[in-house]
Amino acid sequence: VGVSCATASETLKKLYGKGMLKRRPWKGVSLSEAGVREVDRILRNHRVFETYAYRFLSISLKDACKCARRIELYLSEEVVDSMCSIMGHPEKCPHNERIPRGDECCVRKYQS
Repeated sequence: VGVSCATASETLKKLYGKGMLKRRPWKGVSLSEAGVREVDRILRNHRVFETYAYRFLSISLKDACKCARRIELYLSEEVVDSMCSIMGHPEKCPHNERIPRGDECCVRKYQS
């Protein structure tokens, strides 16, 4: 991966301290429920933005993905939900990967 053992260990400690990881004796480390929610949030941000940029801004898929990677951590839920709503709540991104549903945004669509 290109990082030292010390860096990896320190990163794991930080994630554990934030409640993103759980340790299981003899089984190692895995994502906690909070960790899974955070991964889903970041994936949703990336895939919704990427889809929006590709569909509406006429950006190549490669460039849309690059842009999404740069801002996926900083997009607000409101912005992502707005883009998602405008697109009709897509279920998959242009790479044919599942887009996690938003807590409010997509729930309304599927309850109708």
